[in-house]
Amino acid sequence: MCLLYVYVNDDPNESNYRLILANNRDEYWDRPTKPLAHICDHPNCFSSQDQQPGSEGGTWLAMSTDGKIGILTNILGHLSTDKQSRGNLVNDYLMSQQSGKDFIDQVVAPCKDRYNGFHLMLLDLSEEKSRFKHFSNKCDEEGLLDRGFFAVGNSILPSKPWRKCRIGKENFESIVNKRMKEPCNNEELVSDLHNLMSDPIRHGVDELLQDQGQSAGKDEETMSDLSAIFVNSRHTRYGTRTQSFIMVDHSGRCEFRQMCLETPVDPDNFQWRTDVQHFNIDKLNKL
Repeated sequence: MCLLYVYVNDDPNESNYRLILANNRDEYWDRPTKPLAHICDHPNCFSSQDQQPGSEGGTWLAMSTDGKIGILTNILGHLSTDKQSRGNLVNDYLMSQQSGKDFIDQVVAPCKDRYNGFHLMLLDLSEEKSRFKHFSNKCDEEGLLDRGFFAVGNSILPSKPWRKCRIGKENFESIVNKRMKEPCNNEELVSDLHNLMSDPIRHGVDELLQDQGQSAGKDEETMSDLSAIFVNSRHTRYGTRTQSFIMVDHSGRCEFRQMCLETPVDPDNFQWRTDVQHFNIDKLNKL
């Protein structure tokens, strides 16, 4: 499971930030994962990487220094054991020379049935005008966002999110609207976003979560745990274990900050590790 909030605005007169992204990765606490770093043999690409046997090298979020970003969220539902790992889709996009639309049309869509349910979001900041492309193999809601706010979680339809995703988006918009006109201060912005993405309040099992949870074989306690922005399911040792924040200004300066729970995770004493990458988006600076 993952939760994503994005703000995109290419007009420097309206916002000091071109991109603000906040993401939670929910996963089993004991699943092995490498921290944020260069992807092997691709020094211009950054991500955390799954180390689970059979899914090695996959990721849910990655960014390259030429401005390409890929994000993957899973759709809660029945899991077929004969499907391919979804985590390679993000890396394959970053390492390709294709636009987000071409990558989806030529690579992802033709083989969409090989994977369990997912939402794939692709963004390219290398051009003056951003293109934020969404694709899912479980619904027909494809979209192209040029500016504004976007949120997606683990519901089947982004337009019909779980309650926690909707409430979180409202709070994300409030944070961004407060900061967008101020001089860029990533420390204060990340502090606000971290507090948002660490909200443990359970917002109740709405009808959408109930239906999907039952399809996935989840019990009532687990579904209640999943109704929080910050998931903490002690009885299954599952929850929010990684938070990612990406901020890009209009000159192409980027900060990619990731906070991961130290392992082995102690549910009575969460300890965070923070990794940060700073770089300038290459192609944007050459325009």
